[in-house]
Amino acid sequence: MPARGDATRAVDRPQRKERSVSRSTSRNIRASKSAFPWQTWLIWGGVALVLILTAIAFLAPDGTWLVGCILVAIGGILVPVAYFAGAYGAFSEDVLYGLLYITIPLYTAYYLVTRWEDLWIWVTCATVGVGLVLIGTEMVRWVGAAV
Repeated sequence: MPARGDATRAVDRPQRKERSVSRSTSRNIRASKSAFPWQTWLIWGGVALVLILTAIAFLAPDGTWLVGCILVAIGGILVPVAYFAGAYGAFSEDVLYGLLYITIPLYTAYYLVTRWEDLWIWVTCATVGVGLVLIGTEMVRWVGAAV
């Protein structure tokens, strides 16, 4: 039996089979996929929302007005949620960054551009939210309501 610190001979060590690099295990496949398929759910959720809102607009009395109000509400939720998610990221990084983010709009733009890889999804949510508010406002105006 070799003493501690003595090098073991190659004959004493068990031989391992070499695995090819191209083969992937199920663990690697699971690690590469996200835990929840967000993209698929968002796409199908958006399609379902469009179909439901289209049915409401055509079938319900004052459906266009109702759909416009729903779009304004959804957009009105998306914009501040996206803004506060960015603020949370800024405050998580440093208190000064967070204070600058919430007080100086040009710094907010700078912060979003410099952290684009992390915050692009929130910029997209805010942009979609603004678009929904504009579309919803126009739908309400088409009905003749004063906005």
